[in-house]
Amino acid sequence: MGKYETKRTRSYFGRGLAVYAAVFVLIAGLGLTVLWDFLKAYEQSRPQTALDEFVQQLTSEKSDGRTWKVIEGIDHKIQSEEVCKAFIKSQLDGKVTYTKNISACTEEKWVYVLRNGSKVVGNVTLVPQEKDRYGFSTWKVADDSADISALVGERLSVTVPSQFKVSVNGVLLDESYITKNQIQYPELKEFYDQYELPYLVTYEAGPFIGQLQMEVTDQNGTAITIDDTTELGQFLNNCTEQEQEKIQKFADIYIKLLVAFGGSNSQNGPANFNKLAQYMVKNGELSNRFRSALPNYQFSQNKGDKVVSQTINRMVNIGNNRYLCDVTYLVDTHGKQGVVRTTNHVKIILVQDQSRLLAEAMTSY
Repeated sequence: MGKYETKRTRSYFGRGLAVYAAVFVLIAGLGLTVLWDFLKAYEQSRPQTALDEFVQQLTSEKSDGRTWKVIEGIDHKIQSEEVCKAFIKSQLDGKVTYTKNISACTEEKWVYVLRNGSKVVGNVTLVPQEKDRYGFSTWKVADDSADISALVGERLSVTVPSQFKVSVNGVLLDESYITKNQIQYPELKEFYDQYELPYLVTYEAGPFIGQLQMEVTDQNGTAITIDDTTELGQFLNNCTEQEQEKIQKFADIYIKLLVAFGGSNSQNGPANFNKLAQYMVKNGELSNRFRSALPNYQFSQNKGDKVVSQTINRMVNIGNNRYLCDVTYLVDTHGKQGVVRTTNHVKIILVQDQSRLLAEAMTSY
């Protein structure tokens, strides 16, 4: 009997232990359920939860669509709608920060400022809801002024020589993007009425979203850097080495003869004019202008002018066997007051006459 009772006692103990364990597990499970429910309620009561959900909804395809309205004005020839949406998502996903606007908050509402980097992308107003069984209040977006238009960049505007090509993000801009043409080079403005000269054009495009990669290439396909500091006149220098050498030789002689004529060297105006005329188009407008001015150079009171130095600023092949030569030269004038040094600037249009260059037109500046 004793042995039998011992076995039965152990059986009751095991069953009791199992029941106890089951009850403990049940209580623990109920406790964990309550705990998780409590934690979930706490998480939902945090303003950050409502803000995170709001930001995620901005880039959702199920959103109210206002996020995508900012790309309606984007040039989709250059940036497709898919590219724009992908960029917006990349900028907002995990990259939007928010800070509490203390001055705008009250007991009835909390206001947060949303930022993408340093750019403000809106304000969100949260209001508390009724408290739950744990005493927590969840937050609801009551109002917002979310505006991601700050992500949209400015329009592109670039002025280039008319023969250059402009590409944006790998897309070549056609003539429809030209908003201004026939823009005169300041360096050539004195001669547009007389000659067929090159022009500048302005391309405008956009607005764009995200980063742009603009590429400008010259007529030979060489990449050129264009920015606000670019001197567009530099692109006028298009003469070959052989042409530059011929123009340089011409200028070395012509400027000295020009100074000798203007200073009435040796008090002999006709002789000075005849020497200079050999380097001008015969009976041309420039030659006739100097001939008519000859009497004014007969009575010079100085004791001679000397060319100290000369620099060619620009050499341009303007077509039709013609060139522009822009020269700066220094002259020492010996007169009653001693030596006076002056700086002079002239632009000369040269024409190729068989094997030599002749001055066809000239202006001082």
